[in-house]
Order: sequence, then structure tokens, then C-alpha cells
Amino acid sequence: MIFTFLVTKSYANNDLVFDDNLKTIKELKESIEKLDNDRKELFNEKLDLNSNDLLMSYFRTDLNKQELDLLETIISDYNNNKKFLEAELNLKSKNLEDTTEIKSNLMDVKKNLYKQMTPFIKISHYNDYLSYIKTDTHYYSEKTEIYSDILKKQELVNTKLVLIEDKIREYRVNLEDTLNQIIYQKIEEKISNIENNPNFEKLDNSLKIEILNKTLDRLNSDLDKSLLLSDKASKQKVNIYQIVIKKIIELREEYIKK
Repeated sequence: MIFTFLVTKSYANNDLVFDDNLKTIKELKESIEKLDNDRKELFNEKLDLNSNDLLMSYFRTDLNKQELDLLETIISDYNNNKKFLEAELNLKSKNLEDTTEIKSNLMDVKKNLYKQMTPFIKISHYNDYLSYIKTDTHYYSEKTEIYSDILKKQELVNTKLVLIEDKIREYRVNLEDTLNQIIYQKIEEKISNIENNPNFEKLDNSLKIEILNKTLDRLNSDLDKSLLLSDKASKQKVNIYQIVIKKIIELREEYIKK
């Protein structure tokens, strides 16, 4: 027999027992790396077969134009169906849906191709052709399983990363809110300390207003300097200065009304 080949490695993924959700991102990435290596190994094995030249050697050399046209139609239909089903497989895998049926359909399309091409094969090479079909369908099944599982695992990694990023953003927002509350409370305490300071209390309102105006001038100057900078610390200072200035203005207005 011209062609004999045994695939020593078998890959199988049961869609009904897909527990990758329980894995960490690191475990999923390691699994994807292993699957990708399996895929490359299968691809290299396929290249070693030189399958296209081998398959061509099985066809009859006396095919007439009508037979060649029919063969071309069979192959064209196969490529179109395969392209459509592989797109469906891609979509279902990324949506983490059960791909058992679509993978089965892909195998049926490939088997039907070989069945339709049988009349064009040399009788003397029929057994070799059957052996070729067995190996090629096994290879394609393995490749499809791996491809689907890689897509699913990568989608899970992406989903987990998005969830982590959302949690980080939520944590930062909550932390910022907490810090702002603390800052606001501290500012309230500082303003209250100024207002209730015995030395400040016994001053005339006009002097109190003058002191508050000088304080505002200094704060506005510091605010202007901070606005010229773009680092995170300066942006935080801008926020604090704005709150303090607002509170000082409110306090000054109280003394102006008295």
C-alpha cells in the first residue's frame, strides 16, 4: 500500500463537560498554549503527508470535460459549505455554546466530499484512497476540536480579564469616594477650628474678612500653580483647593452679612 499513516495523538473535548470556567486565567493560558502546540504538531504532520499531491495521484487520468466540470462543482460546493460551517463554529465557540453538532456537520461535509469523488478515483488506488480518507478525516476532526477549544478558552480569558478590570475600576471609584469623604471631613474640621479659634473669635468682623481674603488669595495662587501641572497628585490638590476655597468663601460671606 502506497499510503499508511497512524495518528498517535488523539484530542477530544466534550462540550457537555466544559469546566474551564473554574480555571484561573493562568491555567487557561497554559491550556491554550498546549492546545496551540498540539495544533502546530498536527499541522506539521499534515505537511509531511504532502496530501494534495498524494490525493491527485489517485484520480483517473482519463477524466473527460463533463467529469472535470462535475468534480469542480463538487469541490466548490464543499468549500462553500465548509466555509459557512467553520464560520458558525467560530461564532458558537466564541459564545461558549455547544459545538458538538456543528463539528459533526463539518465531518459529514468532508465525508460526503470523499464519497462524491469516489467515481473519479482509479480502481487500482481505491484502497489507498480509503486509507487517505481515514487519516485526513481524523486529522480534520482533531484540528477542529483543538481550534474550537482554543477559541473557547481565549474567550473565557477575555471575559475574566474584563471582569477583573471592572472590579478594579469599581474599587478605584469606591476608594476615591472614600478618600473624598475623608478629605471633605478634614476640611470641615479645619474650617471649624479656624472659626472657633479663641483668637479669631474675638476679632472684629472686618479683620476676620481681611484674614479670610488673604487666605483666599494664597489658596487661589496655589490652585493656579496646580492647574499648570498634569500629574495625578496635582489633580488631587486642585480638587482639595477648590473645596477649601468654596468653604472659605462661604465662611467669609457669613461675616460680611453680619
